[in-house]
Amino acid sequence: MKFLVNIIVSILVLIFPFDGQSQEILHSYDYEIDYRLDYQTDTNNASSRKQEFMKLFWSKGQSLFLQDRSYRTDSVLYFHQREKANTISSSGIKIGLVNKFAYRILKGRDSITTYDPVFGKDINGYTVIYKYNEPKSDLKWEFSKDTMTIAGHLCNSATVEFGGRTWKAYYSTDIPIDDGPYKFCGLPGLIFKISDQSGTWDFSLIRFKELHSKKEIAINFQKGLIFQNSSKEELLRKRMDFQQNLLPHLRTIYDSDLEEGIKTRYLDQLKTDNNWIEILR
Repeated sequence: MKFLVNIIVSILVLIFPFDGQSQEILHSYDYEIDYRLDYQTDTNNASSRKQEFMKLFWSKGQSLFLQDRSYRTDSVLYFHQREKANTISSSGIKIGLVNKFAYRILKGRDSITTYDPVFGKDINGYTVIYKYNEPKSDLKWEFSKDTMTIAGHLCNSATVEFGGRTWKAYYSTDIPIDDGPYKFCGLPGLIFKISDQSGTWDFSLIRFKELHSKKEIAINFQKGLIFQNSSKEELLRKRMDFQQNLLPHLRTIYDSDLEEGIKTRYLDQLKTDNNWIEILR
């Protein structure tokens, strides 16, 4: 059995080219900004709302956005970490929905680079990190007259079509930082709040801190990681295929049916995981 698994993984490594197994990205930042993300995993169930806390580190011409828990681990080796509540196991095999907040988003002067594991650690102990670039010019903001006061700051508004959704942002020129949560940037002030039209995705600023000395943050890509240049569409498609076909793949590899209860629980989880932040068209 182990021999068969190793053959399968070896074939996958040959099929998917990678650009190195040891990389490091080191930048210094002047500001640390915290956001709370309120989101709904199931479009048909308002009670499926959850929260994540996210961080934005910013300096002129460069920023980093990532999950707060990922930042606290201080290592990209935790890209594959999953919610325990969304993970089940059978005979030592972990089965669960992928952590879609394991990305690192680096924004430069003109482009946005995303590092994202497709499905976490595979059965041979490797994590495939997809890397793709998007031009900042994809964010075509339309300004409106609507305003809102948030934490004592007068915020103006703008909307953008991005990732298959319509988003409305409130930003303040009191803080002339042209950035915000996730991939959103390019406004003449820091984004305090941004929500999609359906109301199922909402980022809110909860803390803004100017650092007294520059903060160096290293993203260490160590051995055990496989890097693959990709596109956003390819990543989303592979992630969707992985989640929808995980059980059939496991049955093929292990030449047996999984326990009925395990299969039913996983399929139930899959049905309620239908509201991704970016929509695959």
